[in-house]
Amino acid sequence: MATQPTSSTPSKIPRITKLSDPATRALAKEMRVRRNRDPEVQAAKAAAHAERIRRLIEGTATGWSISEWLEVIGWSKSKYFALPTDKKPRSVVIGRTVTLIESPSQYLARLAAEAAA
Repeated sequence: MATQPTSSTPSKIPRITKLSDPATRALAKEMRVRRNRDPEVQAAKAAAHAERIRRLIEGTATGWSISEWLEVIGWSKSKYFALPTDKKPRSVVIGRTVTLIESPSQYLARLAAEAAA
């Protein structure tokens, strides 16, 4: 038999993720700021990102995220999404993740060939 909540049992459990106490909010914000400003963390993230971009440009890695591809080609996300479907780089969708399978150099060569034809 299921028990009905009594008047002493709260009907709604408060969300733990909600930081209603100002002191708790301030501490959480300070922890985020400290973590994001830590020079060692920033240096490690920058080095990993630079290595990934280098491998993608050299062709030793495959599959580009939209952000990585746009960073290399120098476009904004709005320019990418404004492109007609036939002018976008080749991609595959797995779940909700879009992976571009055409490098920027291949893409530009394809556009040049289409323009010449």
